[in-house]
Amino acid sequence: MNARLPLTLGTATLGMAYGVANPREIPTTDTAFAILDRAWETGVTCLDTAPAYGEAERRIGEWMRLRNAGPALVTKLPSLAGVSDGDAGAAIRKALEGSFRALGVTRVYGYLTHDATDYLRPAVRQALAALSHEGKIEGYGPSVYVADEVFAAIDAGSPDLIQLPVSALDQRMIVSGALEACEKAGVTMFARSVFLQGLLLMPPARISAKLADLVPAVDAFQELARKTEMNPQSLALRFVRGLSGVASAVVGVYSTQQLDELATAAAEPPLQPAIANALGSIAGQIPEPLLDPRHWP
Repeated sequence: MNARLPLTLGTATLGMAYGVANPREIPTTDTAFAILDRAWETGVTCLDTAPAYGEAERRIGEWMRLRNAGPALVTKLPSLAGVSDGDAGAAIRKALEGSFRALGVTRVYGYLTHDATDYLRPAVRQALAALSHEGKIEGYGPSVYVADEVFAAIDAGSPDLIQLPVSALDQRMIVSGALEACEKAGVTMFARSVFLQGLLLMPPARISAKLADLVPAVDAFQELARKTEMNPQSLALRFVRGLSGVASAVVGVYSTQQLDELATAAAEPPLQPAIANALGSIAGQIPEPLLDPRHWP
């Protein structure tokens, strides 16, 4: 699975209220369809979704039927916590069939465990491998939060693909060597949280007081964007797109205008080394626990 997909549209924002910068409302079906239409028109041919994303899978399925479109689909397996190894295979098939019904398909490009610890279970990997052999999924792997999960997944048996967080200010996967390990193992990498759930694009004054410790870094990032005459979206996306081995950047948007801006940025060349190094210096000053949105209020 060595496809090069400049952008993957993350669809959590199409089916639920998601992200610190998101308007606290679920978008209308018309808005969701308009974004999917624009994505397809601009060559964004891969969609990332999950049953946990509210109406996302159902809306994608309806949109594909109405438009006769066939994007590459990556969806996710709900947590198997509490499911025994003996029951894991049946649970995985049931979950995948549920996604198939919502999406209106019989095959997906990628199937990820939403909980990285599930991928480490031999019974789960065996069930996923069987589905791959049957042609129901092209590839599988975990969605991870920390570098240790990446190394554990590779040691357990290199996944076909992996989704991991990386951004201009969250460089844990770079510093730890996780990206390099994936590249050496031939794992197709999808980078998510490219904008740190929208935090990089927010005016610092709008950032919650509970995330105040991140404000200096966001301010420095946005000041670098001004100095280099780039908008923050372009600076953030060009940084991630320039990382060796990253096949695609998963981006969520709330409007067609945002999608147009990102499509333009995705076509631009990688950052100059001096700018990338400056981002590394800013990122290096952030305490690691602040970079994991699971711990945000």
